[in-house]
Amino acid sequence: GLPVPGFLGLFSHEQLGSRGEWEVRLREEFPERFIAKPTLGLKGAGFYSLRREGDRFQDQEGNVYTAGDLIGEFSRYTELPTIQPEYRSEEHRVLFQRRVEVHGEIRTLVGKEVVPCVRVCTAITPGGESRILFSFFKVITGNNIVDTFADATFGNFIAEPDLETGLLG
Repeated sequence: GLPVPGFLGLFSHEQLGSRGEWEVRLREEFPERFIAKPTLGLKGAGFYSLRREGDRFQDQEGNVYTAGDLIGEFSRYTELPTIQPEYRSEEHRVLFQRRVEVHGEIRTLVGKEVVPCVRVCTAITPGGESRILFSFFKVITGNNIVDTFADATFGNFIAEPDLETGLLG
């Protein structure tokens, strides 16, 4: 089957206020590599791929943080845009997940340690059958670490898979 990122926690802005407790959790309970991202995030804003090195954390761009620094970064999630205008930015939560390792053949395809996705959009017919409306493979390029396409503003691109063969078009 497909790998699923291991769930480490879901925390609200209010819960992040207990700095001492969260500093200890980040340093002592979290795995060496993990992901932090806003639950209502948009276009990769606020996404962190982190590696714990002793009591410090390095992100995907090489920035180094203490646990307290990270908590400060996460508390600013309320300033991020949301995926839908109906959501309020203060409803952002921080989702912590174990990092998924990219499959060797996908790594060869994209040329680096990133995890792209295939988006499959489906609908249920009035008769109760599911039907694929469309799908696309989100290819990560350049120095990007997320598969955001965002109308081609990130430099990533999309490819349409053949639904019968899986070959990319």
